[in-house]
Amino acid sequence: MSALRYVAVFGATFVGGVAGLVPVYLMGLEVSMLIVGPLTLLSTSIVAALLAIWSANFIATDGSRSRLIAVLAYSGIAAVLGLLVRLAVVWAVNTFDLGFELWVTLLVYPPAAFVFSGIVTVVALRVRAPGGRLGWGGGLMLLMAASILVFSILTSPTVVVLESYWLERHYRIVALLGLTVVLASAFAGLRLSRQIASGRELMRDAAITLSLAVALPLVLYGVTYAACSIPTYCGA
Repeated sequence: MSALRYVAVFGATFVGGVAGLVPVYLMGLEVSMLIVGPLTLLSTSIVAALLAIWSANFIATDGSRSRLIAVLAYSGIAAVLGLLVRLAVVWAVNTFDLGFELWVTLLVYPPAAFVFSGIVTVVALRVRAPGGRLGWGGGLMLLMAASILVFSILTSPTVVVLESYWLERHYRIVALLGLTVVLASAFAGLRLSRQIASGRELMRDAAITLSLAVALPLVLYGVTYAACSIPTYCGA
């Protein structure tokens, strides 16, 4: 059963890492990697950590919870280590002139992904604390956080980064996303202040999760928009 828990959390972490990485990393086709690189690490580490934390919480049999701040911190470190592993593999591929075949491409990415997902999985399952009751309010906050993250990923312009014609075609989506973010921000602020005051740790983690889900798209879009206002950092 313990092995199955590790497999389940590893799978959730891996999926979260891919979901956090791909839409942001693809913006590198249009935006300088000096901007996209740090944003990719940020997005990957946060989304993967959140999925690892809550998957570990839901399958816990002892009522414990992952220490959210600790897992987020270790996830950031793991993302950097994963990047270093990828750079090392790329260096080896170039040094030994392995070419650009499919098996070479597959060789470049999995080692970094497994190192990153493995570290986050172990931390999420090993760094634990007393849990408590999530309640309907916590469940609602998690549902809202998941909805915001999924919606942000599905509506990410990626290659066409904040281009005017993209906004013109999808202004309703952008407006809806903005309204969702505003409402969720207000709700998260109220719930977070109440749960910190009440000391209900699991509810507090749900509130922090919602706050991160709200803040992450704002940071990604805000930094990208600022970068695209400078031709040096944006434009193919």
